[in-house]
Amino acid sequence: MAPTLNYVFSLHVNLAPPVDLGPLSAGHRRYIPITGGSIKGTRLEGIILPGGGDWNDAQVDGSYHMRAEYVLQANDGTSIFIHNEGDARNDASSGWYARTVAKFDVKEGPHAWLKKSLIIGEQLPPPPSLAFVEFNFYEVL
Repeated sequence: MAPTLNYVFSLHVNLAPPVDLGPLSAGHRRYIPITGGSIKGTRLEGIILPGGGDWNDAQVDGSYHMRAEYVLQANDGTSIFIHNEGDARNDASSGWYARTVAKFDVKEGPHAWLKKSLIIGEQLPPPPSLAFVEFNFYEVL
């Protein structure tokens, strides 16, 4: 039976201006601080705490490798660590494409399903200002 996707939540992640680290062994690296945000969805709602960030590496072919770590806070006060990593590209044939795999660390309780599930993310096309990014997340069933 083929896997299916079940929408679980969306993130609106507020960003500070990027810090350009320049060309390094993994590509042209930059660090983007995360300043907060919001979580809305069918299985999780809350806020994104300030702190953490996104480290991304631009490759010579125009693609990007993204790796972000930060803390979510559910409406019930539970803190949830997220490590969200994946790849993105923007080309003439397919337009913007960004997919990630999200791993979570959370204490036992109502949100423990996050660490027991395979969750993939889809980054929506970046806004012109790059002051925020948005993701939709799906549980693979």
